[in-house]
Amino acid sequence: MTAEEQALTTQLDQLQQELDARQNVDQGSLEDSVTFIQSVSYPVTPLIGETKTLLPTQSYLRSYVFGENSVNIEVDFETMTDISKYVERLLMSSYFTDAQINTVSNFEIELGEQRVLTPQQKFKEVPRYSVSITATIDFMYLAGGRRS
Repeated sequence: MTAEEQALTTQLDQLQQELDARQNVDQGSLEDSVTFIQSVSYPVTPLIGETKTLLPTQSYLRSYVFGENSVNIEVDFETMTDISKYVERLLMSSYFTDAQINTVSNFEIELGEQRVLTPQQKFKEVPRYSVSITATIDFMYLAGGRRS
């Protein structure tokens, strides 16, 4: 065996060891990922239904994002009173243990042609509110283990 063949054999062995190590790491991380997903999976349909059912009239559910322990809800409301009613309803719901407002911002509805309003006209128009709420999920109730 020549020196060049021996160097190539050594290099092949090193590369094979690196490949084996990387395959084991990738496989372990895939198994860890599957275990994590299985540990945090839960039914979302009842939560979606509950968040919609509790909405006051004249409000619009924009989106919801499910996390490990909570759901983030984006809703448009007509009044501040509607916001407080909705948060109160979430707090009274058996599906949630807590609800907190993250952000409240106002916006104006613009339909059709945009027009320049006088200060008096602007004062008469009521802004709408876009709200981000985080509701903490009660997993015992969701799993059917707690009855109120």
